[in-house]
Amino acid sequence: IISLGNTACAQLAMVNSHSILGLLGLGVIAASSVAGLGLSAYFQITFNGLTINLVPFVSLGLGIDDMFVLAHTMSALNDRSRSVAENMRAVMCLAGPSVCLTSFANAVAFILVYYVPVGAIRQLVLVLM
Repeated sequence: IISLGNTACAQLAMVNSHSILGLLGLGVIAASSVAGLGLSAYFQITFNGLTINLVPFVSLGLGIDDMFVLAHTMSALNDRSRSVAENMRAVMCLAGPSVCLTSFANAVAFILVYYVPVGAIRQLVLVLM
């Protein structure tokens, strides 16, 4: 009985815990930084000190922003009478368009910055895209 209670509480804590969400979000952001650097190396894009030092922080800033929007919306709409899937569907209906719009705006901004005639900035943008 104690094990069943711990399992039920752990599942509830996993859904409602912002600290677990934050740690998982940081893991996803770290994996995306490593994947971006790996793809850049695969396509033989040259690295410099600016690229290596800024990529993790820029991707962290962009990823955390969207994660905060989704977490705040989930907290505001947390309805225990609905399933987790129904709550996530409602969160994505409300916050999904703003997350997609900010991601699209970031991509357009990086594409425009690529045309700046500074080589180090161009290499940074190539790695981030």
